[in-house]
Amino acid sequence: MDRTFGRLPTPYRLAAFTAAANLIGGAHMPFFPSWMASKGLDATDIGLIIAIMGMIRVVTGPVMSFAAEAAQRQRQTIILLTGGAAASYAAYFWADTFFWILAWSLTTSAAWSAVSPLFESITLRAGQREGFQYGRVRLWGTAAFVVSNVASGWLVQAYGIAAFLPYLTIAGLIALIFSLGVPQEQPDHQAPTNGTKDQLRSAIRLCIHPVFALFVLAGALAQAQHGFYYGFATLDWKAQGFSAATAGVLWAIGPIAEIVLFYYGAKVMRLVAPTHLLALAGASGVIKWGVMALAPPLWILFPLQILHAGTFAAAHLGAMQFILRAVPGHLAATAQAVYAAITYGVVMAAAQFASGLLFHDYGSLGYLAMSAMGGGALILSLVLARAWQGQTLAPAQDTTIEPAALPWSPQFVDRPDNTRPPQP
Repeated sequence: MDRTFGRLPTPYRLAAFTAAANLIGGAHMPFFPSWMASKGLDATDIGLIIAIMGMIRVVTGPVMSFAAEAAQRQRQTIILLTGGAAASYAAYFWADTFFWILAWSLTTSAAWSAVSPLFESITLRAGQREGFQYGRVRLWGTAAFVVSNVASGWLVQAYGIAAFLPYLTIAGLIALIFSLGVPQEQPDHQAPTNGTKDQLRSAIRLCIHPVFALFVLAGALAQAQHGFYYGFATLDWKAQGFSAATAGVLWAIGPIAEIVLFYYGAKVMRLVAPTHLLALAGASGVIKWGVMALAPPLWILFPLQILHAGTFAAAHLGAMQFILRAVPGHLAATAQAVYAAITYGVVMAAAQFASGLLFHDYGSLGYLAMSAMGGGALILSLVLARAWQGQTLAPAQDTTIEPAALPWSPQFVDRPDNTRPPQP
């Protein structure tokens, strides 16, 4: 199997895996809560399981990504964890109680919490090394997500929610097969040579660096501003009298706009700095959520959905490029995992919890809180643009961790890296 994949160019192998993984997500996101309800779980049980799935990612993502990176076993870890997730989906067939549904949900959540950052790190560095465009790999994930939305929806409509689990299990098996094609990460010759302990010290120094912390907060706000939209857009449109078919079309416009930006991502990133892409995401959110709070008519909603290319895709490209340029290669997956854990396990979870309360009390006006988050992302991104000029945040070999790490402190050296394009 490995020989078969080895004949394919690297971007094809990476695109195949991200597409396969998103076949899972495209069915899991809309139908997993409904499947749990079909097993007799009430809304409180379902909410608790989803909340715990998010919380565990805060720990498992950074820990497993760091361990894989320290051992230089990124590819093997992706295969192992994808296999674990696929086995857990199959185990759902025998899960009829809250305990067993929670147990297998935690294993799948823990697995993907590390697979995603490890895969993103491999893809970004392979693209830099071999000269292919990250966005043109990533867009296949978005396309597969949309296809899976439609395919799983058709199956559930035709055969009921019982069709969800066979679909999910088959998608998990497909992801496992294509994980075998993920290439091995190349060793980073600037990595610490004294073992895991030095790697851990370097990771801690990176995480407490104010510039990295500022980036994580800006990126987290840029992504978490979608909390109200992801959770309550369909219900809000239904309350305004729009049909389910109309809501489906509105949902589809966003990913299509996202695919277009990913396709032209390389050209965009040559013209726009990563920090300015994050700022664009914040500004797009201020506009989009501010208008959606007013419950606009349908003719405004259609073009408004195109701003998803700004709120999501620009934020994602900006964050990935910042990590590629600012983080030493031997810490790239750890940085990805920390960013994802804070963004989705903490800030997004809090935004979605607050969104439920806001929608219950204020309806569409709850979008104003997301507009404020977009404003926060915009401001923090502009501050980040002044603090970071394209240099690599490189831990010095000093093993002492200062209590207050400033960008100019001796424990960090902002090292110019001529192999990475400077920030415009």
